[in-house]
Amino acid sequence: MKEIEAMSDEQLLNQTRDLESKARAVKNTITRLTSETNQINQRLKQHMDKVKLYMRLPYLVATVGELLDPIEEEEAAGSGFSRANPTTKKDETNKAASGKAIVIKTSSRQSFY
Repeated sequence: MKEIEAMSDEQLLNQTRDLESKARAVKNTITRLTSETNQINQRLKQHMDKVKLYMRLPYLVATVGELLDPIEEEEAAGSGFSRANPTTKKDETNKAASGKAIVIKTSSRQSFY
Protein backbone atom coordinates (compact mmCIF):
# COMPACT_ATOMS: atom_id res chain seq x y z
CA MET A 1 0.00 0.00 0.00
CA LYS A 2 2.87 2.38 0.81
CA GLU A 3 4.30 1.74 -2.69
CA ILE A 4 1.07 2.90 -4.32
CA GLU A 5 0.91 6.01 -2.17
CA ALA A 6 4.53 6.82 -3.07
CA MET A 7 3.83 6.71 -6.85
CA SER A 8 2.82 9.72 -8.86
CA ASP A 9 -0.35 9.83 -10.97
CA GLU A 10 1.59 9.14 -14.19
CA GLN A 11 3.34 6.14 -12.68
CA LEU A 12 -0.02 4.77 -11.50
CA LEU A 13 -1.49 5.17 -15.01
CA ASN A 14 1.53 3.43 -16.57
CA GLN A 15 1.32 0.60 -14.04
CA THR A 16 -2.43 0.26 -14.74
CA ARG A 17 -1.84 0.11 -18.52
CA ASP A 18 0.87 -2.52 -18.06
CA LEU A 19 -1.42 -4.66 -15.94
CA GLU A 20 -4.27 -4.27 -18.44
CA SER A 21 -2.02 -5.28 -21.35
CA LYS A 22 -0.77 -8.30 -19.40
CA ALA A 23 -4.38 -9.27 -18.60
CA ARG A 24 -5.31 -9.00 -22.34
CA ALA A 25 -2.32 -11.14 -23.27
CA VAL A 26 -3.34 -13.80 -20.75
CA LYS A 27 -6.95 -13.74 -22.04
CA ASN A 28 -5.72 -14.11 -25.64
CA THR A 29 -3.51 -17.02 -24.61
CA ILE A 30 -6.42 -18.70 -22.82
CA THR A 31 -8.66 -18.23 -25.87
CA ARG A 32 -6.02 -19.61 -28.24
CA LEU A 33 -5.32 -22.63 -26.04
CA THR A 34 -9.04 -23.33 -25.65
CA SER A 35 -9.48 -23.20 -29.41
CA GLU A 36 -6.52 -25.55 -29.98
CA THR A 37 -7.87 -27.94 -27.36
CA ASN A 38 -11.28 -28.00 -29.07
CA GLN A 39 -9.67 -28.70 -32.44
CA ILE A 40 -7.58 -31.54 -31.00
CA ASN A 41 -10.66 -33.02 -29.31
CA GLN A 42 -12.58 -32.90 -32.61
CA ARG A 43 -9.75 -34.68 -34.45
CA LEU A 44 -9.52 -37.23 -31.65
CA LYS A 45 -13.25 -37.91 -31.90
CA GLN A 46 -12.99 -38.32 -35.69
CA HIS A 47 -10.10 -40.76 -35.30
CA MET A 48 -11.96 -42.75 -32.64
CA ASP A 49 -14.98 -42.98 -34.98
CA LYS A 50 -12.69 -44.28 -37.74
CA VAL A 51 -11.20 -46.85 -35.37
CA LYS A 52 -14.70 -48.03 -34.42
CA LEU A 53 -15.60 -48.26 -38.09
CA TYR A 54 -12.52 -50.32 -38.94
CA MET A 55 -12.94 -52.62 -35.95
CA ARG A 56 -16.47 -53.56 -37.02
CA LEU A 57 -16.80 -56.93 -38.69
CA PRO A 58 -17.25 -56.66 -42.44
CA TYR A 59 -20.57 -57.80 -43.76
CA LEU A 60 -20.76 -59.37 -47.19
CA VAL A 61 -23.72 -58.76 -49.42
CA ALA A 62 -24.27 -61.74 -51.67
CA THR A 63 -26.59 -62.56 -54.53
CA VAL A 64 -27.36 -65.90 -56.06
CA GLY A 65 -25.69 -65.96 -59.44
CA GLU A 66 -26.78 -69.33 -60.78
CA LEU A 67 -28.57 -72.50 -59.71
CA LEU A 68 -26.76 -75.50 -61.17
CA ASP A 69 -27.41 -79.19 -61.38
CA PRO A 70 -23.95 -80.53 -60.44
CA ILE A 71 -24.34 -83.92 -62.11
CA GLU A 72 -25.16 -82.54 -65.54
CA GLU A 73 -22.46 -79.88 -65.26
CA GLU A 74 -19.90 -82.48 -64.21
CA GLU A 75 -20.57 -84.70 -67.16
CA ALA A 76 -20.71 -81.84 -69.65
CA ALA A 77 -17.76 -79.75 -68.48
CA GLY A 78 -15.71 -82.21 -66.48
CA SER A 79 -15.65 -79.88 -63.48
CA GLY A 80 -14.50 -82.58 -61.08
CA PHE A 81 -17.37 -81.90 -58.68
CA SER A 82 -18.33 -84.97 -56.70
CA ARG A 83 -20.20 -85.43 -53.44
CA ALA A 84 -19.52 -89.13 -53.20
CA ASN A 85 -16.60 -91.00 -51.70
CA PRO A 86 -13.56 -91.28 -53.97
CA THR A 87 -13.79 -95.05 -53.59
CA THR A 88 -17.30 -95.29 -55.08
CA LYS A 89 -17.99 -96.01 -58.71
CA LYS A 90 -19.40 -93.50 -61.21
CA ASP A 91 -22.94 -94.97 -61.05
CA GLU A 92 -22.98 -94.70 -57.26
CA THR A 93 -21.74 -91.09 -57.51
CA ASN A 94 -24.68 -90.13 -59.73
CA LYS A 95 -27.13 -91.61 -57.20
CA ALA A 96 -25.44 -89.88 -54.21
CA ALA A 97 -25.25 -86.39 -55.75
CA SER A 98 -28.93 -85.59 -56.19
CA GLY A 99 -28.81 -81.99 -54.86
CA LYS A 100 -28.38 -78.62 -56.51
CA ALA A 101 -25.38 -76.34 -56.56
CA ILE A 102 -25.41 -72.54 -56.25
CA VAL A 103 -22.96 -69.93 -57.49
CA ILE A 104 -22.94 -66.97 -55.06
CA LYS A 105 -21.46 -63.60 -56.02
CA THR A 106 -20.43 -61.33 -53.16
CA SER A 107 -19.94 -57.57 -52.80
CA SER A 108 -16.18 -58.16 -52.62
CA ARG A 109 -16.31 -59.51 -56.20
CA GLN A 110 -15.71 -63.08 -55.16
CA SER A 111 -17.72 -66.02 -56.45
CA PHE A 112 -18.38 -69.17 -54.43
CA TYR A 113 -19.62 -72.51 -55.74
